[in-house]
Amino acid sequence: EQGTLEVHVELNRVVDSFVAAHAENTHLLDMRRIVTSRDKLTNNIRHYTREVYRDMAVKIEEIASEIEGNIMSTFRRRLRRFRRSTKRLIASCFKGMSERR
Repeated sequence: EQGTLEVHVELNRVVDSFVAAHAENTHLLDMRRIVTSRDKLTNNIRHYTREVYRDMAVKIEEIASEIEGNIMSTFRRRLRRFRRSTKRLIASCFKGMSERR
């Protein structure tokens, strides 16, 4: 398709800019790192060999694992904070009870 390369180059610039601006909550499956030669294309710039689809699946799994790890890390941190707060609250309640006796 004529002009397709130029369109993709410009779209990649826009996507790169967006990802850089939202890096804390954006993940990119960068096809430029996966499709590194025309040999990895079939009959069209948007159709790939089986190897490419496998590599895409592997990368998506890596991204999903990273996201899951981040979620679990945040959950554990918040759980520890909750437990500390709960212990302090319980301790202050018991302290108040013992002072009333």
